[in-house]
Amino acid sequence: YAKGEQLGTSIGLLNYVWDVQIARQIGYSFSVLHTVGYSTIAIQEMNLATKYPIIYWNTACLSSNAGAINEEDYFNLLNQGVIDISDEEDKRKANKVQYGKVAAAIGKFRHDLGVKIELPDINIARFGFTPNAQENSIVFGMKGVSRIGDALINNIMDKRPYVSLNDFLDKMVEGNKKLISKDRVINLIKAGAFDKVEKIPREQILMNYINQIADKKNRVNLQNMLMLIRKGLLPSEFDEESKIYMFTKYLRTNKFRGSYYILDDIAMEFYNERKYPQHKLQRLNNAGETITVVSIGYWDSIYETSMNKVRDWMKRDQEKILNQLNELLFKEEYEKYAEGNLLRWELDALNFYHSGHELEGVAEQLPILISKLDNIPDNEIIGEFNFDGKVFPKYQIRHIFGTVLDKDKQKHLVTLSTPEGVINVKVYRTQFAKYDHVHSHFDEDNNKVVDEESFFKKGTFLVVSGIKRGDVFVPKVYRTTGVEVITKIDVVDGKVKKAYNKS
Repeated sequence: YAKGEQLGTSIGLLNYVWDVQIARQIGYSFSVLHTVGYSTIAIQEMNLATKYPIIYWNTACLSSNAGAINEEDYFNLLNQGVIDISDEEDKRKANKVQYGKVAAAIGKFRHDLGVKIELPDINIARFGFTPNAQENSIVFGMKGVSRIGDALINNIMDKRPYVSLNDFLDKMVEGNKKLISKDRVINLIKAGAFDKVEKIPREQILMNYINQIADKKNRVNLQNMLMLIRKGLLPSEFDEESKIYMFTKYLRTNKFRGSYYILDDIAMEFYNERKYPQHKLQRLNNAGETITVVSIGYWDSIYETSMNKVRDWMKRDQEKILNQLNELLFKEEYEKYAEGNLLRWELDALNFYHSGHELEGVAEQLPILISKLDNIPDNEIIGEFNFDGKVFPKYQIRHIFGTVLDKDKQKHLVTLSTPEGVINVKVYRTQFAKYDHVHSHFDEDNNKVVDEESFFKKGTFLVVSGIKRGDVFVPKVYRTTGVEVITKIDVVDGKVKKAYNKS
């Protein structure tokens, strides 16, 4: 303005130049320094996209879309002061893997672009996604495997290469300290990390490992008595010996003066029921209180005589008992860690399906028509209706189904993995609270009170009715639709067993 007035330019023209040519672009114009930064990034991207195999560019894009910044780079940027963590909330967000976002990004790249995503190979995988130019694929990062933390990933990378699972287990020990717990080894197995080094089916790898950790016994003796009792492996003919064994364990927690067992009311009842001699009992003074005791020598002789019957049985049927016990120990460990099928293992460990989908072929069993994501138009209007004097569009209600991968309570989003891909379901706040609520109710079928978990718990199968708006699906029904907006279904071995509505 000052220069224009000095040159004799009219105020009208100066206002026009300012209002039309300058002011309108202030909100989005860049300083020179800002422009240089963006230009530098653009040149780097161009170099990556043109000078390297395309899988490098795809990996960079997938990492960005999934929010999976390479961990080493992230901390380098922190140390160099390029980025800053300002408060505890930022720190929590920085350490939290957004599994729903990762799964959605992977689903888009696999489905829309046909990019091959490999399982996290124990000899190749790093923190984040890694390009494998030889295979033209992207290797999933170990940071995305459940319960696998930064320190463990560094140890795994430091001790490479591995030729087998056992080689890995041997190297994951420093001195007497194990660097990895068995549940984390199992998660890596479920994630497919040892598929290539073992070259056998994943189910067999997991079974072999559980055989190693099942604490199988080499022989059975009286030290295993309690285990045999608890696992129901002691024959009924030894019911009395079992009771004497448990009674003796109880007595040995109440010794007196090193020579007696104290018999409290519970012990006295057991003693008297079996009509053991009363003259073997003594009444002694204990800090002014009269107590009943039995000598350790006398009772232990009864115990040893009783246990000799069990010892004879153990010697006679040693091999049979050992096989039964070890089979049971393996079964318990297997049921604890290997429940479900390979797809469920992938969901547990990777938080997405890699080898297929648990709901493949299930749609035909449902009483409503399930639409494929690709075939659902956005905001599909089929008419209009009047309400309270106003005209509203009427939408075509579609039905989708899938597995819950993740939820965001703040944004009221549920990430759903359908057989065709991953989509976010945008649930209205009141609906979200209703379906996320956990409470107990009476199950009439089983005649008992059960805890009803959140419908949005990871791994739950849901049918959602509503409309598609861009990249999200919005639950919505009309009175005439005939179904709830969200229904939970039980699916076992590809068969629909039951459907639930939120009471």
